[in-house]
Amino acid sequence: MRASLLTRLIATAALATLAACASRPVATTAELTPAPSPVLASVFARNFGAYDAGVFAVLDNGKAIWLTNVPAGATRTIPVTAQDLQVSGLVLRVQAIGSGHTWTSTPTLIDGLGTGVLDVTSDRIGNPAGTLLRVVPTQVLHAEMR
Repeated sequence: MRASLLTRLIATAALATLAACASRPVATTAELTPAPSPVLASVFARNFGAYDAGVFAVLDNGKAIWLTNVPAGATRTIPVTAQDLQVSGLVLRVQAIGSGHTWTSTPTLIDGLGTGVLDVTSDRIGNPAGTLLRVVPTQVLHAEMR
């Protein structure tokens, strides 16, 4: 009698588990992974300083989103998506890694015809106050890079 009761309990538990699994939709990786935001423009960053620098996009609410690090003496191309922009344009914040000093750009309008050029400079204590963000026509930038 006990074997019969135990068998029925196991069968009932198995059916309940099967029913629970059958009612849940199967998620695929494509459903869980958000589509990447399209790149609207780019910023060519050049770090002339002695410190590696973190580059952040500043949103309208003041929150900073990390975009990339630019090592000392190196360059990086930074893609700019819609989520990186404020209503008034792109605002970047640069911080020399290991320093509490930051530099924040004014809102800069960058479209598909222009490329942002970020020249990062920092003094001996890591203050990036001399950093500059400007827009250069993309064709001119490509011609100069050759």
